[in-house]
Amino acid sequence: MDSQLFELRPVPDEPVLIFMDESKPSRECPWLYIGAVLVRASDLDSVLHSMEAARSRVGYSRELHFERVTNDQKRRLAEEWVQLLMYDPRFHFVVNAVDTRMLSYGMKTFFGQNAVVEAVYCDKGNLEHDPYFGVGSLKRCSWDHDIRVMNHDVRFIDSDHQSVEGHSEFSHLIQLADVLVGCARLCMESTSVKQHKVELATTFLPLVNKLTSPPPVTWRNSSFGPSKRGHLSFFPKRRLTAEELADPFARTASGFYTQRTPALSVGGAGSLFDASSF
Repeated sequence: MDSQLFELRPVPDEPVLIFMDESKPSRECPWLYIGAVLVRASDLDSVLHSMEAARSRVGYSRELHFERVTNDQKRRLAEEWVQLLMYDPRFHFVVNAVDTRMLSYGMKTFFGQNAVVEAVYCDKGNLEHDPYFGVGSLKRCSWDHDIRVMNHDVRFIDSDHQSVEGHSEFSHLIQLADVLVGCARLCMESTSVKQHKVELATTFLPLVNKLTSPPPVTWRNSSFGPSKRGHLSFFPKRRLTAEELADPFARTASGFYTQRTPALSVGGAGSLFDASSF
């Protein structure tokens, strides 16, 4: 990910932790969504405290997955976490979507500008065995003079905070990345009409609308804060052949884009509440 894609305010030599998750394409939705939640190491304890406090208020202590948001209790917890992403300046995020109809896709890892990346954590699963993900991506990022990567090994951890050892507290942030990806995907692609999922994604929709709107977009007096803490983009602008995908100049010519109308906005949330449908 280009280091200038969003405005993580640089503080010299202050480490950043990155927590990632992804949503695989399907027959119904050919888009691959990749999300990352970024937190400064100095904010980690307070961030985890806020997430745990939300668990206590809602009364839900188990693992949270977007695809399993099937009742009001899970939705309320996910909604509180989403509001942290939207309004709390300690949280930054990046979401990138790749249209798999347009290319044979690979994947990069994305970082903020002038950041010191202390570690990257990802959920155990498909990405753990993906040949395009991991050491190579982090080494390429370290070539950028704006990014210093302290550890080139992606650390795969269990997203279930009740079953892991060592970094169990980080599992909450992996779960948050999962909720982020699910909300962004539903907002853009209208991938579900399940009531609790749609209600949750609708909470995130105002920020998605702002991130995908044509310029000029101002943040100074925004309810989301005075600076842009999130980024949502799509790739590619045009169909790429396998040969073009292998050519860095052809990939650059196609590039990422951000202006796209969320499908949830078009369809209207009110018409989607059908608990019997996917």
